[in-house]
Amino acid sequence: TQSTWGHLARFMMRRDCVSIALAVVALAALAMAAAPAGDVDEKDVVVLTKDNFDSVLQRAELALVEFYAPWCGHCKNLIAPYAEAATMLKADGVVLAKVDATVESALGTKYGVSGYPTLKIFRNGAVSSDYKGPRDAAGIVATMRKQVGPSSVSLATKADVDKFVAADPSSPVVVFFQTAVGSSHAAWLQTAGAQREVFRFGETLDAEALAAYNVTKNTVVLFRPAQFVHAAFDESAVRLSGRFTATELEEWIFSNALPLVAQYTPARAPMYRKRPLFLALFACDYVRDPKGTNHIANRVRKAAAAVRREHPDSDVAFAVASKSDYSQHVTDFGLAATVAKHGLEGVAVIALVGDAKYKMDAAFSDAALTAFANSVLAGDAERYVKSEPVPAANPDANGVTTVVGRNFDSVVLDETKDVLLELYAPWCGHCKSLAPIYDSLGKKFLGSSSVVIAKMDATANDAQNAKYTANGYPTILFAPANKKDAPIKYEGERTVEAFSAFIKKHAAIKAPKAKKEI
Repeated sequence: TQSTWGHLARFMMRRDCVSIALAVVALAALAMAAAPAGDVDEKDVVVLTKDNFDSVLQRAELALVEFYAPWCGHCKNLIAPYAEAATMLKADGVVLAKVDATVESALGTKYGVSGYPTLKIFRNGAVSSDYKGPRDAAGIVATMRKQVGPSSVSLATKADVDKFVAADPSSPVVVFFQTAVGSSHAAWLQTAGAQREVFRFGETLDAEALAAYNVTKNTVVLFRPAQFVHAAFDESAVRLSGRFTATELEEWIFSNALPLVAQYTPARAPMYRKRPLFLALFACDYVRDPKGTNHIANRVRKAAAAVRREHPDSDVAFAVASKSDYSQHVTDFGLAATVAKHGLEGVAVIALVGDAKYKMDAAFSDAALTAFANSVLAGDAERYVKSEPVPAANPDANGVTTVVGRNFDSVVLDETKDVLLELYAPWCGHCKSLAPIYDSLGKKFLGSSSVVIAKMDATANDAQNAKYTANGYPTILFAPANKKDAPIKYEGERTVEAFSAFIKKHAAIKAPKAKKEI
């Protein structure tokens, strides 16, 4: 502001040289902080339209494409790190591009864009996978550099195969042993390309390697992570022979990649996919305390084996994890209280089954874990729901209904109501700015028999339905009556008029005209 610059100028005139230098630095910092997004140098970010989309990406061996909306706050925050990453990755031959999906709506529809920003990885013009990595410059660079090079490493000799398999004993390795390149090779490459961030893929035609690994025909061998394989419970490797499609191979890999019990980490989490998961959280450390960690893991293995016998058709998974890696789970599930109550080795157990969450209240033992898991899988256990108390006055004076974990189903999933739900965080600046507008919207629909204007603190309450998860704050979703399984994400302007038009457009129940605010 003018007053700020004036104060600094007067400061400079009446101080010595050192003070003048400090003031200059302050001015420079102020100017940099005030620089609008338009001042970011995006010279290395390729702008895509329907006219150049295919031609640009078909020439790029590897590209990251951002589908954005100009008004989207998250997109604006991404401008600077995305531009910086584009410059850093230029020498690697990686293209970073962006497309305004509000203008090029056909491209947004073609690639399934339902929120902003959406980032997708392309290879030679075709989608390889969704980008799920960090959104800071260093994180983008690190993630994309992992994508450089072939997804399936060519292993020329038996020594190459041995080295590749033994390189990381904590991760599964998938190797395609081939007597000759066959009809399934294209499916192999497709799977390797799609899952290269999760698994390591290699392939060989070497006769010595095939003989050493006892392969006589084209066979995929999945080597389970040696660090977690227990001879009494697990096979160290499994095989898939014959022809396969990319879908069949991918399903087989995910179903067989892990032994009975492994360590659940952020990097290994995608390997579990949507399987029912029972997780033992404790001071798990295979490096500093392998004996103590294996002691707990072996008790989990006993429980897992018993449950698998009881539920042979289930794809249930068991794992151990470090409480420090999943401190949010410790907080969300109130696990500190559970451990303090029972004390036994500081082990807490939770279960994640679809959208449902459960926690074991009993003291940890293999027998207690077995009983808990059987109860969950049989549908007899009570779900755990993180929830604040339901407010006494609900809706409030502004007509906004507060949703918490305990009333989520009865409010949001009420099939007789059209519900607009804001998922917010108390510390979020954008949410604070929205609050008076949202209150005015609540007043406008106050007394409506069919429309509910609702909000939920997503940091303190569980939605009980994964389709109503916040992917940034605020996340605003519309749940039409009789269509609760398909919430519509609101991406428009944050004004009472825009919200009202959106509700009118998507409402399943044609409600009486909302009263005007006095």
